[in-house]
Amino acid sequence: MGDFTTLTTRFNKLFFAKLSKNKQDDVNRLEKKGVKRCVAIGLLSAGRCSYQEALMISSIMGLFQDIEVYSFTEKVMSVCFSGKTHNGRLVRIHPQYRLVKPVRLNNLNRKQQDYWYVDLAIEFYITDKSGDNDVVVGIWGMEYDGYPTHFLETNIKNSYLRDLVIDTEYGISLKHITQDMWKIHSHEVIANLTMFIHRLYAYVDYLPFEDLQSRPINQNIAPALDLVKNKDGTFNAVNWLEKLGVPLDI
Repeated sequence: MGDFTTLTTRFNKLFFAKLSKNKQDDVNRLEKKGVKRCVAIGLLSAGRCSYQEALMISSIMGLFQDIEVYSFTEKVMSVCFSGKTHNGRLVRIHPQYRLVKPVRLNNLNRKQQDYWYVDLAIEFYITDKSGDNDVVVGIWGMEYDGYPTHFLETNIKNSYLRDLVIDTEYGISLKHITQDMWKIHSHEVIANLTMFIHRLYAYVDYLPFEDLQSRPINQNIAPALDLVKNKDGTFNAVNWLEKLGVPLDI
């Protein structure tokens, strides 16, 4: 990794340089508000994320501790953060979370796989007794409806179908948050996420780890990772198929 001492340092240097001057200024504005630099850069690198959206999402991420870069890709700029709940549960936080769009809904004559992107998805994990293995037990997702086009009738109808199918295929019930809603009722958003975490672990803590591994949520989720931080502090380039135990010579 050359002179880079941490994955976060490498990420900050690479991604900040790729941002426009306006977005670099927004990173500095967010830092002055107490937002961690890697979080500010990661959020503003994701899609069309605005300053207001990044400020809102960083506030939601503030519910978690020990936030750091877990992985990132460069060719298609994306990042995944790791963190912990207040009682030490592992979470991974994805701005612009990519989900495979079912083939039955692909655009006509489309020759490549279509995807959906969720503005923010937070994966919650349980670790086995050995501490070596973890599985996703639930995902909280949200969409920031901060642009006028979000409220066009066609886009609203499309989002209804998309949200329904995402819930069916991935078990993610998306929350739609507007700028005004966040400004007036941000405490309700935080309360929703807090209650989601409480209910989730109150249920899954009593299930055998092996049963959790076999749940559909752990078969469907397949993020593309370039660089992954190991427990000893080293880094590996890991194909997401390898993480699922799929041979790469198939």
